[in-house]
Amino acid sequence: FANTNTNPDCLMNVRAIFTHSTDTSATDSKLPSIVNLDPRTAFEGSPTNLVIKHSSNDHNDESIFLVPVEDECGSSRSRTELKAVTDSESLETYTGQYGPMAEFYSVWSTRNPRTDNYKICGSTSQNDNGNEIGLLTVFGGNPMYFEIAAGSGEQGKIYTSTPLTLRFHGYDLDTRPYKDMAKLVDETSTCDTGTPAGGVPMATDLGPTDSYGPNTIITEWTFSIINDGGYKVCYKRFGSSWIDVPSLDDLPPGAVKVPTTTTIAPIPTNPRSKNSCPRAQPRSQGPKYTNTYLKLTFKQKDIPSFFRALLGEVLCVPSSAIVFPIPVDTTSTGLGVLYLDIECDGKACGSQDRKDYLLELATNDPNNAEYLNLQLALVEEVSTNGIITRNDHHLKGEDGGVAKKKGFFFVVGCFTLIVIAGIVVYGMLQFRKNQHHFIQFGIDDDDDVDIQEPPRVSTA
Repeated sequence: FANTNTNPDCLMNVRAIFTHSTDTSATDSKLPSIVNLDPRTAFEGSPTNLVIKHSSNDHNDESIFLVPVEDECGSSRSRTELKAVTDSESLETYTGQYGPMAEFYSVWSTRNPRTDNYKICGSTSQNDNGNEIGLLTVFGGNPMYFEIAAGSGEQGKIYTSTPLTLRFHGYDLDTRPYKDMAKLVDETSTCDTGTPAGGVPMATDLGPTDSYGPNTIITEWTFSIINDGGYKVCYKRFGSSWIDVPSLDDLPPGAVKVPTTTTIAPIPTNPRSKNSCPRAQPRSQGPKYTNTYLKLTFKQKDIPSFFRALLGEVLCVPSSAIVFPIPVDTTSTGLGVLYLDIECDGKACGSQDRKDYLLELATNDPNNAEYLNLQLALVEEVSTNGIITRNDHHLKGEDGGVAKKKGFFFVVGCFTLIVIAGIVVYGMLQFRKNQHHFIQFGIDDDDDVDIQEPPRVSTA
């Protein structure tokens, strides 16, 4: 590090933990050394390039590989071999700056293994079992990073017994209780086996509200650290393993943006043509409301024919993912109104992304030919508190999203018929019951006379 001391406000503190051991068989002058890592933060499944400096320009027999941090380079049974980069363009990019000394450098590439800590090992010959030359931490990549949203003091310092809010950025996150979880562990522990540290219990109900999820891109965790020290921030998505999450400051310039279409969420595909479709620009602060639907106001009263199919083509989602929670409504001026929700499975598309994309079309590209076919006058994002109601009825839309009013009256009619039938059956049962009592307690057959006949007068 170089500090030019030109800015009195620019102070740098380096806090590091060193572990060391002595290897008498290693010759320091011959061991390769790492001079660059690109990108600076390694994510699971993503490519990483290492620039290595060698002790001589004859390093064809040298090799670079990864082993789990708890293993030794020479005895580990789990090795990830790095591949030497040979194309001249890549070599020029990474080693051209060294001029005549470039032949002392090499570039090695790998697709990062699963989230964990690894030793970077280098061997100088085929007979060399290898020695540790560095350490590589592979992050899970989802969440990609966290930032301090609230609670830090001056110069970003964190204090004990002070509420602190961390905001995680990723995709397919879930804030519902006992879904996604977070914890702090000691910086020397691993996330999968480390126990909660710092006096902070494991979080099982992340914020900002329970309605952010599934398929949200932001979650928040508010807590207070009781014991001072150094900690790792760990995150566990529902159904996944614990991973170590880097902070915003750990990432190099340019990597702090939310990932684009290739990494943040599934790229939507047209159901018929199978071509990739554009995605919405990811939001940095999440949805405007906790429960969101889109309110679609049409240019006329009637809904266009085959509207569900047209909308599926524009949004690149199957018709089954399009939900209209209530029947069609009208504005005070007589224009048709429909509420829209998208229910993706998280693999084919992102629910919030598809709604955001329709919002972007309405706002930024209203003259788009496909959008014009929808005959929409206005698209708005509305809060529903979890349910949309119209005249206190919550109905699933049918026939292109427009549930007919007669469906409601059909249900009411059926209910009325059932009640009437019940009354008739009840009356018949009561009649039979009374008839039974009348027969049992009437006069005997021997004395069977007309009870209405007046008494006979004797003529004797």
